[in-house]
Amino acid sequence: MSPPNGYDYEVWGTLYTPAKPHDTQSPHARDLQKPLWNLCQWESSIRGIARHIDGRFAHEHHTCFANGWNRLPDELRICILSFNLCSEEPIPVDWPNNSRAHLKALHHLRMTPQIAALAQQTYYSLNTFHLQLHYTRPDPSVRPTLRFLFPRKSVNHDIRRLHIEIVSLTVDSLRRLEKLAEGFYGFPKPQQVRLYVHAPHGLTFEQVDMFQPVDIRDDGSLGRKYIRFSRAGRLDVVSFVDGEPRGEELSPPLREFERQLRERITFAGAEVGAQYAEGREAVLYPRAGLLTFNLSV
Repeated sequence: MSPPNGYDYEVWGTLYTPAKPHDTQSPHARDLQKPLWNLCQWESSIRGIARHIDGRFAHEHHTCFANGWNRLPDELRICILSFNLCSEEPIPVDWPNNSRAHLKALHHLRMTPQIAALAQQTYYSLNTFHLQLHYTRPDPSVRPTLRFLFPRKSVNHDIRRLHIEIVSLTVDSLRRLEKLAEGFYGFPKPQQVRLYVHAPHGLTFEQVDMFQPVDIRDDGSLGRKYIRFSRAGRLDVVSFVDGEPRGEELSPPLREFERQLRERITFAGAEVGAQYAEGREAVLYPRAGLLTFNLSV
């Protein structure tokens, strides 16, 4: 999977992956960078990493810090790391460098192997990651293609919280969603998943069936699409008025839209409590009419 067009960061969304030696212009430069290959678990070049983080190295840390750190239990180490590595908002997988926590994680991965491993676990397990399914067409003459970026499977087992945004309910986007629900993308232990599906504007009763999930059978015929998550969950449709969530003011067609989707996309176990109490919690990614799923263990 290649980075998005125009995205020149070599560190694009690939935290803690096997390192590749970077071809430099002189043997001396390679010797200087060689110790970093054992500390930086990266597939991008040292030059690309250095553009986004400060240049401190592991051996510069004072001995007192190292001795004190080594005596701490892992629980306290994670608590300390979380101050730097946790983001209040979901981290977009498409543009991770927009997140302060992502940039700080790069620095921690350049420390000792022990700190790097714990920083990776903390970064992925305590943050929420925003995935988006949408169509792109860089050229008007080219057919739109579905774009779905997600972290590497080698780190997905640490991820606990996901925000998944589906801009358009199509056969292709629903197939990706189905694969995600079945664990194809390597998310075995999500404790909370919020799925946002953009509801059509001005939906009428005559159009409700047009926007329901469909499946293309082997013989080319169309059938109803069913997706099941192996977690308890709840489905809510949220509409927005002047940027504010107004979940209680759904139009009758949107309520029917929600009812039919609840028949098609189901969850194992009892429903969890509603995400939105009276007054409704602000949604981090407000769109006009969103479908919200909350999953928890």
